[in-house]
Amino acid sequence: MNRNDRAWRIAGFMLMAAGYAVPLASDPWLAREAQHAVIVLVGMPLAFAGALLMVQGDRVIRSLRVERGRHRELVLAVRARRRARRRVARPSRRSATP
Repeated sequence: MNRNDRAWRIAGFMLMAAGYAVPLASDPWLAREAQHAVIVLVGMPLAFAGALLMVQGDRVIRSLRVERGRHRELVLAVRARRRARRRVARPSRRSATP
């Protein structure tokens, strides 16, 4: 694990802690149940995003960068080209005659 990956995992931990702290910071006795439910719904995505960052590290950020970039279809194009090359290089078993 490199330094950059560790930094993203620590950021995930902090985000997850913030997601847990949001509902705990609101006073459930003073807030009505509907307001408390909304506050919990705000904290839950924060906790999920933090857990994802803790587990995956900077792979999440790299995949988001690829998806957001202009070349997001590049991975699929490279895989399709490799598959096409494999089909040409390796004849199928059905075409071989005994």
